[in-house]
Formats: sequence, C-alpha cells, structure tokens
Amino acid sequence: MPSTYPILANVCVSLSAFKKSPMAIVVEGKGRTIAVMKRSEPAFYVVPAKEFERLIECIIDSELAEIVRGRLNEPEIEVEVEDL
Repeated sequence: MPSTYPILANVCVSLSAFKKSPMAIVVEGKGRTIAVMKRSEPAFYVVPAKEFERLIECIIDSELAEIVRGRLNEPEIEVEVEDL
C-alpha cells in the first residue's frame, strides 16, 4: 500500500471537518476544487459546478474529435444544402 498520494487540488480538508459543515467548506474554497482527506489520503474531490461542466465539455469534445479522426479517411460524399 503506497504511503504517498498525489493530491489533485490546492485546497484540502479532513473528512470530519467536511461532514460537520460541507457548504461552509465549499464557500471557503472560493470556487476551487477541494480534496477531502481520510487518513491522510484523498477520499474524494469536491468540484465546483462550473468546473465540472467544463470538464464534461472537454470529455465530449475529446470524444467528438476521436470520431472525426476516425472518419478522416472515409470517402467524401457531395451533398446539396437543400438535400439536408
């Protein structure tokens, strides 16, 4: 079992402190991602809604880019705008 863990946030809080007042911790985080620690390792991350939405958009964009790359070698088909 590793004794060191990467923490992917600049703000950390103990699980017990988070349980006592989760919204106060979120407000205190000022829009930053918060690592909630249990026994000196990250148990989970609290991600602000805007950041979560941005991450989901990045995932969707990445998936769409993969589809585009997969279709680059397919033959082109000419269509008229009126046919769409």
